[in-house]
Amino acid sequence: MLILSRTCCLLMLLGLSACGGTKVLKDPELLVIAEPLASNADQYISATLDWVIFRDGPGTWAKNVDWDEYMIRVPRWSGYT
Repeated sequence: MLILSRTCCLLMLLGLSACGGTKVLKDPELLVIAEPLASNADQYISATLDWVIFRDGPGTWAKNVDWDEYMIRVPRWSGYT
């Protein structure tokens, strides 16, 4: 039983060691968004794409990431059920 618990612990530590790939930036570059990249609306909903943040681009908050971020606004409209 002791060998099994040590093996499980070792496997967990090996799995967690792969989680340290990205580095959070101390002072990320601030974004100034003048106008949206795209927007669309119909009678029920409205959506606006303000910015796309990609690897090491403007607005990124971490270095060498493997994902993109999309800044999307969907306003709340009252009166709909």
